[in-house]
Amino acid sequence: MHKKLCCHCLKISVSADYLIPGEWQCTHCGRDITDIPAIPYHEEFSKEYLMRLTTYKQETKDETKETALDSSSV
Repeated sequence: MHKKLCCHCLKISVSADYLIPGEWQCTHCGRDITDIPAIPYHEEFSKEYLMRLTTYKQETKDETKETALDSSSV
């Protein structure tokens, strides 16, 4: 089993099928967290993992803003 920490709701999402390719949606809020790295279930989230998570969340916010700006100029 593997787990990810959702950067949107800050809850742990677990999957037994991590090695099967495809999207990973948070089991709590339903948002797409496919690009967030997974770690083995028994491991603790490291400081580096949490820092990467905040970077990922900021990148998704920036992409959302760009998409909104692009669609408003049409």
